[in-house]
Amino acid sequence: MFNTLALNNKGFYICIVEIQEMKKVELNTEEKIKAAARKVFMLKGYNGATSRDIAKEAGLNVALTNYYFRKKERLFKIIYMDVVHEFLDETIGILNKPIDLKKKIRLILERVLETTKRNPEFFLFFYSEIKNSSEEFLNELGHVKDRMREKWNEQIQKSIKEKVIRKIDPLAALTIVMGQLQFPIIASKMLKELGEFTEKGYADFLENQKEHAVEMINNYLFLKG
Repeated sequence: MFNTLALNNKGFYICIVEIQEMKKVELNTEEKIKAAARKVFMLKGYNGATSRDIAKEAGLNVALTNYYFRKKERLFKIIYMDVVHEFLDETIGILNKPIDLKKKIRLILERVLETTKRNPEFFLFFYSEIKNSSEEFLNELGHVKDRMREKWNEQIQKSIKEKVIRKIDPLAALTIVMGQLQFPIIASKMLKELGEFTEKGYADFLENQKEHAVEMINNYLFLKG
């Protein structure tokens, strides 16, 4: 009787280990697909990327990729929701730095450009989701958007009280700061054609726009003297 119970217990233990190992394999496979998809979407964008491209980058077959994520659209959304959270977390990190507001605004604009370099379709995705499924999208952002808003509002209200900046609604100030670079990013195809830019030329153009944006924001928002 004892030997039978010991055998059963041992068998049950082996079963648990096997299940845990299977879960690890599944997790590793999912992460491998996500990492591959992020790289492919960054290089080719949503329309240019295919499930076959992602599977090839991950070293898997297309059927297995589709098994885990079903549709390219769903995978794209998962990847870019991760990027949204990263961007907001990084912005909160900047707002928490013990530096003045001018420096924080410059760092935020630099972060906008860096995010665009890493994920060229990020802001297109962001505004498309807000337009097409705003309530669902904002719910998916969870507490990170609330922390971002609270921290920004706190900074603006403190700066107004200390007479560092003009009296302005915090949301209006956020729109001014974030909007300065996001238009040339979203309208990149049109502006590249109008300016006859190479990719390198347009990257330089955006860097110059960042400096213009910093100057315009500082001149409008901050009080003189």
